[in-house]
Amino acid sequence: MPASDVTYTALSWSPNYQTASINTSSAVYSGSAVNRAVTCSGGGTPTPATVSGTNVGSYSSTISCSAVGNYSLSSGLSSGSFSITAAPQTASLNTYSATYNGGSQTATVICSGGGTPTPATVGGTNAGSYPASSVSCSAVGNYAATGALNAGTFTINKANPTPSLSVSN
Repeated sequence: MPASDVTYTALSWSPNYQTASINTSSAVYSGSAVNRAVTCSGGGTPTPATVSGTNVGSYSSTISCSAVGNYSLSSGLSSGSFSITAAPQTASLNTYSATYNGGSQTATVICSGGGTPTPATVGGTNAGSYPASSVSCSAVGNYAATGALNAGTFTINKANPTPSLSVSN
């Protein structure tokens, strides 16, 4: 066979690039860091190895995956993102009871996340129970506006009578 009849085919090779991913499900704010492990599709070692966040917001990172097996070094990869959402608040009272003294007495409503409570106080003048059963807390920082909360019941207890003796002549 003459040399002019031989066909040469150039071999081409393309590197296999990896992708990076994280668990993208959202988390509710807890005050602690939320860490999502990064994985590389080809089994390479991710840098950074985790994407982390603590406060309400969206978190993502640019990832590099090391070369491994049939996969090339891959850098500048988006891992996706995850969100931390605002936590609901709870409401409580700064005190739950007092003894009747003839004057107006109140308990202050407190929102766990520091939001402004509505109503801000609950109480009365006479002995009895005063529920704080429909409290709303405004949104603040990492905490969501939360309504229809039961902060508890403020009770004004009856006063104990003080015996007295009067003598008349």
